[in-house]
Amino acid sequence: MNMQMFNIIAAIFMSTLVIIAFFLPRRVMAENPWYVRHEKILFWAIAALTILVRVIAFLEVPGGLNQDEASMGYDAWATAFFGIDRNGTHMPVYAISWGSGQNVLLMYITAVFVRIFGLSVFTARLGSLLLGVSSPIVLYFLVKRLSASETARDKAVKSLTAMFMLAICPWHIMISRWALESNALPGVFLIAVYLIVVALQNKNTLSLCAAAAVLALSMYSYATVCLIMPLFVLCLAVFLLWKKTIPLRRILCAAGVFAIISVPIILFYIVNIFKLGEIATPLFTVPRLTTFRSTVMLDSVAQNFYNLIKLIITQNDGLIWNSIESIGTTYIFLTPFLPIGIWAVARRRGHSLIMALWLACAVILGSIINININRINFIYIPIVYFICEGIYFTAERVAGKAGYLICAAVLVGFIAFNVRYFGGEYGGRIARQFYDGFGDAVKFADALDTDKIYVKDGNYTLVLFFSQMNPHEFADTVVYSHPDAEFRPVITYGKFSTIFPAEADMDAAYIIQNSRVGEFADFNIRTFENYSVAY
Repeated sequence: MNMQMFNIIAAIFMSTLVIIAFFLPRRVMAENPWYVRHEKILFWAIAALTILVRVIAFLEVPGGLNQDEASMGYDAWATAFFGIDRNGTHMPVYAISWGSGQNVLLMYITAVFVRIFGLSVFTARLGSLLLGVSSPIVLYFLVKRLSASETARDKAVKSLTAMFMLAICPWHIMISRWALESNALPGVFLIAVYLIVVALQNKNTLSLCAAAAVLALSMYSYATVCLIMPLFVLCLAVFLLWKKTIPLRRILCAAGVFAIISVPIILFYIVNIFKLGEIATPLFTVPRLTTFRSTVMLDSVAQNFYNLIKLIITQNDGLIWNSIESIGTTYIFLTPFLPIGIWAVARRRGHSLIMALWLACAVILGSIINININRINFIYIPIVYFICEGIYFTAERVAGKAGYLICAAVLVGFIAFNVRYFGGEYGGRIARQFYDGFGDAVKFADALDTDKIYVKDGNYTLVLFFSQMNPHEFADTVVYSHPDAEFRPVITYGKFSTIFPAEADMDAAYIIQNSRVGEFADFNIRTFENYSVAY
């Protein structure tokens, strides 16, 4: 049976269970089953699994380095050692990067590791890995608190289930293993939500201010979330004022922390929307981008919403770095549990409604922008949470064996994901997409005694990353063919050029794809994975 057929059969089975469960009362369950008595052991076992599936073959899958990773990593290195990014900007609140910008929170986190351990593919991806390993643990403690009023059994089952499902979630495993800077948002926002719930329950000023700080920082992880942040904060403020569980002075203190940290990103939007000049301060710089890129599409909200629902159901956007066909983001066959989980939480109310607010804001965001999986990464942790709530709602109402069948289906999905992700053809496909072998070619060519290196088949950010060119040299020598473009095409920088000469320059080196080696019959050739150096 192939995975597509399995998804169809499993989804029909799960849908049937959900429908049956909806009409059944809750069964009387044992209050101290084995998984409650051994909760700590299960916690550490899931934590070990979380680490294992994110660390194993960490630099091999995905192989190579994506151009966005290289861009972020090089700017992190330049900031760590020179105090500027590759555009010569001191501590930008949003990096100019390609011209139309790149988020900076993961860049600054990476700069710490690069400063200590040096620049490498490992240090460039370390921040994403740590966020990926910590998120299931944070979700465990969040769900524990959201279930505070329930029985010890319910708290244990719900928190362990949520932790386990995020630990084995294909989408989350994949984003933990490479460093797309916008994919820092889900983990950072999860920490903020956890701190909010801690503050609500402990009525502690420090917790509330910490929550406000992390919430504001999340806007630097992926600036698109700024579009719905006012709604999230407003709803949260209304809830706090309505419940009157936290004194007004503490709320105002947290609001002040949020406002102070938010000022630079707000200034960034003002500068670029109204096309004002750059704002430079001793602490940070608010840059003016060449083009202010916006994915907002208010004129097609209905179509955007349809695309979002379609993406949630199909769990595939055609980009192999975001999902694997027939596996999906959160396992396709588990989707039927999502609506019943939302219904169960809405009926119960309490602090769990903060997850409903998170999901609602994500749906609104997905309805006003042009989406793919990484652009709407904000939605997936609440989806995992509500799927887990749906599984629990169903399992506590249907016969016990049905729960084992759900577990078996999840195990099949997890095994299928690992087989496809770590084995088969996927590794080779993603490595080619991520320029595997290009870094080795750059290092070899850069070490040659030549004043000119021609590079046409790879992105210039990878050249900067692997050659570690001084950012001052790059900023002083770079020539763009279209300096005001959204993604500025680079012609020359330092000794590198992207334009091949009309006649072969025998004193130069060429970095080329292996398929082009035959064009350089008069040169020495050094071959690497997918790329070669002709010299």
